[in-house]
Formats: sequence, structure tokens, C-alpha cells
Amino acid sequence: MPRRKIIFKRDYFYHIYNRALNKEIIFLNNRDFIKFIFLIKIYLKKNKWIKIYAYAIIPNHFHFLISSKKSGKEISKFMGQLQRAYSMYFKLKYKENFKAKTGVTLFQGRFKSKLVKDEKYINKLVEYIKFNPIKHKLVEKIEDYIYTSNLDKFKIISKYE
Repeated sequence: MPRRKIIFKRDYFYHIYNRALNKEIIFLNNRDFIKFIFLIKIYLKKNKWIKIYAYAIIPNHFHFLISSKKSGKEISKFMGQLQRAYSMYFKLKYKENFKAKTGVTLFQGRFKSKLVKDEKYINKLVEYIKFNPIKHKLVEKIEDYIYTSNLDKFKIISKYE
């Protein structure tokens, strides 16, 4: 795969996102969402310099507002670990219909990333991530969607606060 255009740096904020190949649904039920959140927590413990400030997990994609207190390289490491682990889980759980449903890979290539340049952009991005379930017509009120940082039901944050 081609090299990433953005070089992650310490103490910068990034909008990280990715979706399933062919926009397929990869979080089919509550157990899948919870497994993804569980994996996030596992890899945050292994990459203690990473912090997730906002997130939304939608049936066919996810969004994070993320930063690192170390060099920034650990963002790529964290995301690679997370996507590989969830892909393995999904392929094993749904192996009988995986190839027919999504092809060879689960995600649409490497995760995408955008540098968040200023405070105004951070505020807009947090709102965008927070209300992504409404944008995709999953709920009418954001309080009804639990897989977002809006309610902090699963509060995915690292140790450095």
C-alpha cells in the first residue's frame, strides 16, 4: 500500500476514520459493537500514549478524534492493531458468509486521517462525530445511540488525562 501522506506527530489532533469494504455492515449486533470497544480498550492499554477524545461507531464505519503524547507513530500502530484484531474476530465469527458478503478484506484499506489544525475545527469535528448516528438515520435523538462518546457509556479514553 502507498505511504500515508500525513506523518503523525506528538500532541496533534487527528480525525481517524474508516469504513467497511463496499460499505457493508460490519457491526451486525450489540456483541460486535461491544467487541470493537473491548478491542479499543485493550490496544489503548498497550499504547498508553494514545488518547481518544471523541468517537462514533456506526454499523459500517467508525470515527475517532485522537492524539498521542509520544511521537505520533503509535497512532498507526494502534489503528493497525485494532483493525487487524476486529477483522480476525469478524472473519472467524461470520466465516461461512464472509467472502460472499464483503470480499477478501473487511475494511476499505488503511484508515483515513486528517490533521485537526485549530480549535474551531476540533469543535466542529466533535459535533460531527457526536451526531454521526443521526446523520445516518440510526436514531432521532442522540441520547438513544450508545456507541458514541456523547453519552460516555463506554468512555474510551487512555490513561494520560
